[in-house]
Amino acid sequence: MLKEQLDIPVAQSTFWSDSTCVLQYIRNQSKRFHTFVANRLTVIHENSEPHQWRHVSSELNLADGASRGLTVDEMILNKRWLSGPQFLKEEKEFWPLDYSLQHQELPDDDQEVKRDPDYQCQILMRGDDRNVLSRFIGRCSSWENLRRTVAWLLRFKSWFIGQCSPSPVSTVCTSAKPSILSVDEVRVAEREVLRHVKRLSFPEVFQALQGLGQLSSPRQVMSELKDLKTTASMRKLHRFMNDKGILQVGGRLENALIEYEAKHPIILPYRNRVTDLIILQHHQPAGHLSQEYVLSSPRQLYWIIKGRSAVHGVIGDFFLCKKLGAVRGEQLMADLPKKRLMSGDPPFTHVGVRYFGPFYVRQGRS
Repeated sequence: MLKEQLDIPVAQSTFWSDSTCVLQYIRNQSKRFHTFVANRLTVIHENSEPHQWRHVSSELNLADGASRGLTVDEMILNKRWLSGPQFLKEEKEFWPLDYSLQHQELPDDDQEVKRDPDYQCQILMRGDDRNVLSRFIGRCSSWENLRRTVAWLLRFKSWFIGQCSPSPVSTVCTSAKPSILSVDEVRVAEREVLRHVKRLSFPEVFQALQGLGQLSSPRQVMSELKDLKTTASMRKLHRFMNDKGILQVGGRLENALIEYEAKHPIILPYRNRVTDLIILQHHQPAGHLSQEYVLSSPRQLYWIIKGRSAVHGVIGDFFLCKKLGAVRGEQLMADLPKKRLMSGDPPFTHVGVRYFGPFYVRQGRS
């Protein structure tokens, strides 16, 4: 600002400050500061260099007179306010020593220095994987989001195994995958989620069927599952486990001309987060239709135990369905007039006639 206002050319500028902390802030090259100090240091660095700043003691600092105030008598007696300090009229060798150069490094406990984040290494102990997966599934808001998220995790798993594997062929295969998920990857992720639901919701059935193997006859499967303590809605499904490790409905529709998924739908438990997400997946695109339609739509692929209760619970908790199915308000009629409630009056004592008009009449000649 002084250079712009003065007509005298200024070859060199020197800035003075009696604060050693400020001088350390200006000369600092490694620390980071909070926003207030950082913004002002940016302005200083844009208009000056750190070596232009020097330290002056408070006794020789003329700016204290303006900041702290001076009386008229003090200003008259204090010649430095008009003529400046005496050392400025001498050579640089006689200027006050800059003691801030002896302590250029800022301490870490300075209040204006921004603290670096502390990085800590935490060791995760191996616990129950089912609880971890259940918490992860609970964070997903839709069935499509859950499938795609699990598909990305499985891709990362295969990539990580390929990186750790000594075989160069596996590394090339895992690194050549595109950035978009394929249909097969999403289907594999869906099977992994359904297998997790089966192990979590039907542990006894899973262990019994896993012990029999894939080549067991339906009679052997029924005899093995007869002694299991399961609900009636579960026993009558003639359940079996396919080659993918998923529990499906049996039945007598093997020769029907329908899709295999419709012949043997996948069994889902009554109260489960995955079941709720699948119901919502079929409920929202259908325009929030009735319970029976939502129940019939997922049965092309899944058989939900106590399906009506499960669908009713999901639809009942959905805010928009609550709003659409709310009871409409009814207007209460006003009290009857007093004259209509008087006892002892004969009929037609008080008569009211409703008049609608105007009535058009024709006037004849007579």
